[in-house]
Amino acid sequence: MFFKNQRQTRKLSKVWIVQTQPWITIGYVTAVLLSWLLLFLLTGHTSGYRSSAVFQLCTKIPLIGSLLFPLGQSVYNVFWYLLTVTLIGVYGEYFLGHRDFAVIAGVMFVVLQYIALANHFTNIMLLWMVLTLIGIAAVGVWYHVPCPGWLQGIDAVMGLIWLEYFLPVTIDASIEYYFWFGVISLLGSGTLAFMVSFRKQGALKRAPLVQLPWVTIGWCLLLAVTFLVEVVVNHGVDEYGGVDPATVVKMGLPKEIDSVGSVFRQLLLAPLMQRSIGHLTGNVVGIFICGLLTERIFGHLKTFLILILGGWGSALIRSLVTLWAPGGIFISFDGGFGASGIGFALMGATLFFAFAAKNVSIGTKSIFYALTVVNIYQVLSNLMKSGFVDPTAEVADDVHFYGFMIGLTLSISFFLWSRLKHHQSLPGLDDQ
Repeated sequence: MFFKNQRQTRKLSKVWIVQTQPWITIGYVTAVLLSWLLLFLLTGHTSGYRSSAVFQLCTKIPLIGSLLFPLGQSVYNVFWYLLTVTLIGVYGEYFLGHRDFAVIAGVMFVVLQYIALANHFTNIMLLWMVLTLIGIAAVGVWYHVPCPGWLQGIDAVMGLIWLEYFLPVTIDASIEYYFWFGVISLLGSGTLAFMVSFRKQGALKRAPLVQLPWVTIGWCLLLAVTFLVEVVVNHGVDEYGGVDPATVVKMGLPKEIDSVGSVFRQLLLAPLMQRSIGHLTGNVVGIFICGLLTERIFGHLKTFLILILGGWGSALIRSLVTLWAPGGIFISFDGGFGASGIGFALMGATLFFAFAAKNVSIGTKSIFYALTVVNIYQVLSNLMKSGFVDPTAEVADDVHFYGFMIGLTLSISFFLWSRLKHHQSLPGLDDQ
């Protein structure tokens, strides 16, 4: 039966590709490769074109620049870019059709081409062009435009990789002004694709409001509002988009864990406060992706319990470990703060159930597991280097571990309770 299903899947996939006929995408990739060959014939070199007069002149010609910009990069970057364009572009072209896809992508590429030339940003032009295609594909996903499962999974993971490269998701990430051109790429192409598709397909196919992950969305908004309060109290942010540690202390977070009272203040405030824009963005992205699946699988109430118990439970465990760490009782250590314990609690809760969820797409599952593998690997690597008791660490990987285990324990408990007590499955695993 398994092999029969696989043969059927491959057959449907071939039919989809034949019907799609992505001539624009294939034509663009072919043109880039031919341009590479032409530059080789004109210059006698296979790389290092940036300094050649031919390259600099041709990049000023509309659309031609979008063919040549990839060739100023390393071979690895060129290959990764063309592979991404091929796979994501095929879906975007299927969604919009050949003409509309060519017009939207062409207009955005030309606009970005001259922005890059005017600001000497040709080295990140590839990122902007990929973001253009991701913006188009995102609208197709919103409209529930189907494609083969393997393409869903690959496109979703590729999109996540490029978006994480583009977004400030680390604590000390600095936001340069060329970041906003990436926002223009993403939102500009998405807006144009939405306008064209709305004209063709009419009203949006919105999911019923009850299916939206309200708990996850609400919590992400709460974190954003809390950080905005931090910024106001701090009178702005520093060059890395961060707030002064003295500001969060002024707001009530303990500077050091040196008493039982500091433990309670740490417990109440730490999961809500973020250190910088990058810290906030990274946690919100993780919480939203993991929370989306958790809420689809377990429902709103159980997700809220996982979120609360995971976030505050991990903060409590770390506070107690910090308070009674080897070296003497009431030893003084940095407090630390952030919502990553919540994200890891949601991740742990969904780990064993996401693959079987009936109401979650393959692409969303692929994003979740890609995110999970990377984060678990990083946490385990850091814990093996520094150990669990490292309260002064820049990133509290012990909180990540505590949150993950709390979420995992709660999810298994909810599953067993539904099975043994009520003889039914979880909402997201039900066939109905």
